[in-house]
Amino acid sequence: MNETTSYPITDRSRVRLFGGRGSNEKQAIHEIIDATLHGAVSYHIDGQPFATPTMVWRHGDHLYWHGSAGSRMLRHVSQGVPVCVNFTLLDGYVLSRLASAHTLNYRSAMVFGRPEPVAEPAARREQLEYFLSRYFSGRWDEVKQPSEGEVHSIIMVRMRIEEGSAKRRAGPPGDGLAIFGGEALYRRHCWAGEIPLATVALPSRPARRLHNR
Repeated sequence: MNETTSYPITDRSRVRLFGGRGSNEKQAIHEIIDATLHGAVSYHIDGQPFATPTMVWRHGDHLYWHGSAGSRMLRHVSQGVPVCVNFTLLDGYVLSRLASAHTLNYRSAMVFGRPEPVAEPAARREQLEYFLSRYFSGRWDEVKQPSEGEVHSIIMVRMRIEEGSAKRRAGPPGDGLAIFGGEALYRRHCWAGEIPLATVALPSRPARRLHNR
């Protein structure tokens, strides 16, 4: 496996169940992260597992996220503890003729690393500009940019992706019906197939007191 195009595979990043749906290629993983925008950050505090959904962005092989200095999650993970971040895109319901075989079409990515604080104010500002400019073109030049005090009032972390895997399911219900009744299942008056899902942007809702040009 080419380490420049794929992340290393270990016990924690190997796709076991339905391995043919999995990939450790960077491009596959990065595409899912970039399309999802938010991730669930999983970590332990005193043996208790937590998963915190938060807005995450990628810059190269690093993930970034930020928030209030009062965030327990950010204070904890910035100490360099092991973290798993999961990203999921739902692409559709899959309805089978079997009650137990209903499932989802999806794209998911799971990545591992150890976050570290982004301490330099210039680096924090640079990443905020990168995030806004990447997802909302021209936004950085329109909004009030953060003051020095505002930059210091947040915690920002970056995490180099050490390992990761992507997994995808697509297509109609499986054809393994012969094991559970064979042709008799096809004679049932029961709809089966896919119901596609998509995330769409609805019409915007303006805030109050907009300054109209």
